[in-house]
Amino acid sequence: MVKSVFPNGKLGLVQPVGADPQKVTEDMTAVYGVGAFLLAGTEMVKLVENK
Repeated sequence: MVKSVFPNGKLGLVQPVGADPQKVTEDMTAVYGVGAFLLAGTEMVKLVENK
């Protein structure tokens, strides 16, 4: 996951909203991407702590 965060803090590789999967590039970002990233990280911490 952290490979998608650039040194300047920008989150890249965020797929745009759409009806189907599209090709993404490192420079693609969206405001909702950070929330999804943080939620996924939170769930990973929970998973590790429960082992």
